[in-house]
Amino acid sequence: MHTHHNPRRAWANACFTNFFMVLFVLLVAGGCPVSESLIPTSADPAQDSQIVDGNENGENDEQVLAYSGIYPLTDSRGWPSNLTVTRLTDRQILLGWQDNSADEEGFRIERQESGGQWQSLATVGRNQTSYIDESVESDTTYSYRIIAFNTNDESTPSIVASLISETEIQNLPPTLLPVIDLQVKQVTESSIQLAWSDANDQEEGTLIERSDGTNDWHERAVLESDLTTFSDTDLQAAMTYCYRVTPFRASEYASTSESVCLTLEGPTGTDYAFLGGGGGGGGGSSPQPSRPPFLVVEDGQPVACIVIPPSCPTIQYKAALLLQDYIYRSTDAFLPISRDVDSAPAIHVGRNSYVDQLPLSLETLEDEGFVLGGVDAANYVITGWTAQGTEYGVNEFLERHVGVRWLMPGEIGTHVPQLAGLEVSSDEVRQTPAFISRWFSGFQGTVQWQWAYRNRMQTAPTFFSHHNMKNLLPPSRYIDTHPHFYPVINGERYLPPNDTVYDWQPVFTAEGIIDEVVQSVIDHFQAYPQRQSCSLGINDSHRYDDVLFQGSAGTNFLGFPNLSNSYYNFCNRVAYQVLLAGVDKYFGCLAYSHVAAPPIGFQLHPRIVPFMTYDRMKWCNPEIRAQGQQITLAWNAAADRIGWYDYLYGAAYCIPRVYPHLMQEYLHFGHANGVRAAYAEAYPFWGEGPKLYIYLKLLWDPSQDVDVLLDDWYIHCVGEQAAPYLREYYAIWERFWTQEAPHLEWFGMGQQFLRFMRIDYLKGVDPADMIRSRQLLDACVTHAQTSDQQARAELLRRAFGYYEATYEAYRPEVIAQCEPIIDESSALAAVEVLQNAPVANIRRFQLWDEFLEDEVLRPGIDLYEDRYRELTRNTWGVSLPWRLLDHAQTSPEVYNALKNFQLPALDDPENPPFGYPSEELSANVQSLLAFIDRPKTLCTVDSSFENGIENQTPLFNAPWLTWPRGDDAHPQFRVTSEVIASTGTKSVKILGAPGYSASVYQVVSEMDYLPPGRYVAAMRFHTPTTLIQQGQDPPPTVRISVIAYANYGQSNQVQRSYATEMVVPAAHGGWNTISWNGEIDDTIDHYPVSHMWVMASVRYLNDQIIYLDDVYLEKLSE
Repeated sequence: MHTHHNPRRAWANACFTNFFMVLFVLLVAGGCPVSESLIPTSADPAQDSQIVDGNENGENDEQVLAYSGIYPLTDSRGWPSNLTVTRLTDRQILLGWQDNSADEEGFRIERQESGGQWQSLATVGRNQTSYIDESVESDTTYSYRIIAFNTNDESTPSIVASLISETEIQNLPPTLLPVIDLQVKQVTESSIQLAWSDANDQEEGTLIERSDGTNDWHERAVLESDLTTFSDTDLQAAMTYCYRVTPFRASEYASTSESVCLTLEGPTGTDYAFLGGGGGGGGGSSPQPSRPPFLVVEDGQPVACIVIPPSCPTIQYKAALLLQDYIYRSTDAFLPISRDVDSAPAIHVGRNSYVDQLPLSLETLEDEGFVLGGVDAANYVITGWTAQGTEYGVNEFLERHVGVRWLMPGEIGTHVPQLAGLEVSSDEVRQTPAFISRWFSGFQGTVQWQWAYRNRMQTAPTFFSHHNMKNLLPPSRYIDTHPHFYPVINGERYLPPNDTVYDWQPVFTAEGIIDEVVQSVIDHFQAYPQRQSCSLGINDSHRYDDVLFQGSAGTNFLGFPNLSNSYYNFCNRVAYQVLLAGVDKYFGCLAYSHVAAPPIGFQLHPRIVPFMTYDRMKWCNPEIRAQGQQITLAWNAAADRIGWYDYLYGAAYCIPRVYPHLMQEYLHFGHANGVRAAYAEAYPFWGEGPKLYIYLKLLWDPSQDVDVLLDDWYIHCVGEQAAPYLREYYAIWERFWTQEAPHLEWFGMGQQFLRFMRIDYLKGVDPADMIRSRQLLDACVTHAQTSDQQARAELLRRAFGYYEATYEAYRPEVIAQCEPIIDESSALAAVEVLQNAPVANIRRFQLWDEFLEDEVLRPGIDLYEDRYRELTRNTWGVSLPWRLLDHAQTSPEVYNALKNFQLPALDDPENPPFGYPSEELSANVQSLLAFIDRPKTLCTVDSSFENGIENQTPLFNAPWLTWPRGDDAHPQFRVTSEVIASTGTKSVKILGAPGYSASVYQVVSEMDYLPPGRYVAAMRFHTPTTLIQQGQDPPPTVRISVIAYANYGQSNQVQRSYATEMVVPAAHGGWNTISWNGEIDDTIDHYPVSHMWVMASVRYLNDQIIYLDDVYLEKLSE
């Protein structure tokens, strides 16, 4: 018989019994390689499971201490353990292990190559627990073991850990996945039929286990592969049966499914009472014999009453009031509330003497689970194991049976159907949340927080994990007595000036620091005894002690020095000591930046929950998704349960950032791989519609169909006729964020979160999508039927007004930096955009200020905070007028349009509204017109390259020169006489090369041309229609610059650059102009300017072609 460990633990019953008799760090070759597969091997796989239970013999020992090597190396408990191996590079493998012996003089590392003989690799000194093997090949499989030794003895080798080669990795079968959606499909008097979904295709079979509702699991059957149903027969009435399912192959088992339970009470279809069961992970009700519906309201009159226990917790009493209120709002029937359990017909809200005698198996529900259903014609039950579970049960009843939806905050966001009567199904619904800790930050005002609670976000997280070191080690308490707690940075001790400063990290190995943090944690729980956890999260800082950086284990997957071992050893020691003091709690922490990777050589204390910080919208990139999944699996191997910290930011974004299908995909993966807690920086804006609603629904049950959830939201929000328009609107922006945004420079690959304080993602937005969005929301308002539906549709359209105004305000910057202006028509369109943008920018801030007074639309961020300064600039597009230089000189229509350009009129010029454009915009328009109108001196020769270019040392007034120079230089330059020329018959053709930039330049030294004065430098560039810019990071750019030089001494120079740079527009096959204009001084650091370079440059072209022509410098006459 095989009994498989179920990683799911009932939170309500979780206790740390006999913890101090268990050496929790002795786990099977635990560890977490970042970039390779780690395979613990031993002669007997059973040996591994024995070690999990205590020491090698499966026995517990009260003398075992978790963090000290106190045993002789000849004692099995003193052998090295927890060996992990991680590939750092193709030539380096990092080993880490646990030192359990007190008398070793060192450790010997032995290595085996591809199954060959064991050979001694190296020895290290006592107490050392890591080693880097720098003599490896990427295509070889390596196995390692560690032996402790002294003069007289040596230990038995550690359990072997192996790092297999890339070739063997590719040949490995895929990881076995747990089954999902385990359900009871059919029930008779003596049989139960189970069904489930299985995504595996290489399992050898499926293990079915059964219990009587306790943890005493027994093998019931072993099925052949690919079977997804099982019928259990010869069952007895009045018995509880629980089942769980595990796919396997050879000795490998997938994670066990959530359990499902039911109790057989009598003949089919008659008096089955509650069908009890696990149903964890938010799984809904199990199919069961149909029972008569339960009548609540008939013809507007109450039939049933609400029964609460005589002694009722506040949260449970409020749940009863909520039930009463919404039934009244829906039916006009006011259900009385009674404390008499004999009242009938009755809806029993919470546990009372009647409920407790029912066979509900409430103890399987965990803290927040619930069960609801009809017992008979006179009794209906809504209850959880706890009052909190009961409240969620009431919410489920209202959503499922009454049709209530809390779509958005406030009354406007609440859908309550109008019913003449209410008759509800008696069939059981049993649910527990998939994620047992669910909390967001950033809501504004009571109605937004209340909306989140209605949708089953907790009022406080189960696991606190946020930045907390500054609170656990407040400088005001320790600076004088324990200054060594604070880091030495660049050789100097940093002492934080006050308790609010967080830009530091403690010295995790400092003498006495564990005792002080332990006392701070104990004090915290004494102050907040109701909390189940305390955060050990690092501060939000990269400033660690110099010594920690010197001892880092290479870099982690984010590119930071890996400080995980120091930090998580510190956390383990704190948790151990707090629990030793009798404080039975949990500890959260942040797997963030320098400590983002799992520790090497040991596992986390089972009471520590690390939260992996990452913006998982980035998982729309396949490479990032694969890496994120791999790190999640590594953390799942290193911790008993893990949390995900996400960045759902809404209010900082200037178009709706929605990605519901991606959310479902990654939450489903996370839950299947040990993620049980979720925190998010939400900071919402309800212009994003169903975004957070969907996310909260998925945290309860990530297996739900997202399209069903979305359609339900759209229909209840604006009605069936308007819903298709709303669906298409949000689909536009889901497509943008998941398919188009990943190809933008803004997206970035390395950051933990996307750059929400920047706005340049708007460069990737198609104007047609903005136009279509406005059309769809107008249609949505038109087709909404009821006043509530119309109000919601109008609210979303009003929110879009902010997105639209922001986009229009930013458009000049987009055109200036990365869109083609190749003819008169596009130039006139650009002037129109420039004229409209200032009004749009003022309007966006007016709307924002209006939203601050709206309890629903109130944004989750302070836009006027300095960190969001890129979102509030009034200088967008100031360079656009000079991109119109050529067209303004050749087209009277463009010239006149610029001449008619005006900034918005001001009622009070002394107090312009926020967002009023910079004077620089108007000044640039005027300077452009003045430049066109005034006489100029051409400072360059042969601007159209008719005389070619030279590849030689700079000569004053020589033809155009190239940079880089030399026959082997890349990119390739070529003067061509192809048809592609802006002026004359020739242009410069540049073929780019990855990692290179290319420039052509001319030296100007004629005294009449030198500063001081006002100058304009310009060039034209042409991109063939084959140019592919999308997806390149960074994108190709063109740059026009003037570099002034001043000589001093024998051979010294100083220089100053003046430049404009822009992204090369996507392929369009026409000529574009880029220009710079401005004043150039006649001295640099008091030295007179001797000459200038006029330079046209192309960067990041990467094997693509571009043509340059008409590069010139002109000086305005006095």
